[in-house]
Amino acid sequence: MRSQRAVRVHMAMGTALALGLLGACSRSSIGTEAPVWITAGIRPPHGRTLRAGSVAAIQRRAEAEAPTTSPEWCSSAAALVEGIEGCSEKDAENWLRDGFAWSRSSLRFWRTTRKNALPNPDSVQRVVEWLKKRDLARRDWVKKFPQVVGLDAAELDEAKATAPSYLKKDEVYLKAITSNPQLVGKNYNCLEEHESCQGKCARCWNT
Repeated sequence: MRSQRAVRVHMAMGTALALGLLGACSRSSIGTEAPVWITAGIRPPHGRTLRAGSVAAIQRRAEAEAPTTSPEWCSSAAALVEGIEGCSEKDAENWLRDGFAWSRSSLRFWRTTRKNALPNPDSVQRVVEWLKKRDLARRDWVKKFPQVVGLDAAELDEAKATAPSYLKKDEVYLKAITSNPQLVGKNYNCLEEHESCQGKCARCWNT
């Protein structure tokens, strides 16, 4: 019968092999393939630590490479830099990643409706103009809900049309979206249509 120490060693090696951890962090620099415990979002193995900046770098590398040099992307970024007060080139790139589902963080909003899409410069420009008319074309507002740049102006109008009755008045609705930018992404009410949750929580007025 094996000793408790032998059992613990055997179990630890099995876990490490299953996760592909042995040797994954032994390199002095981060390779192109991220350790499993980073991309899977689980706790690192005992004794393995990385600085927050390194973790963020690995997660960005695990995302698909956005076509940042394509004409569509460049024109869309230019529309944001020119039209959104305080927007930098870096802001524009990050917002386009979120707006067109290139970032991990944006997937909760887009779910299966969008994945690694190419920006439409005309659509982005229409969104900028929609925001300008409501004095929302500001960096401090857009950064709270960057997915807005990937919506179309028609969808932004639809949000108000599907809003609860207490938000129907223009001045009330404007005040609400000014303080809570995520509201412009709502276009669905699960209780009215199905009387139960349909898994579209990021866009539902009941969440």
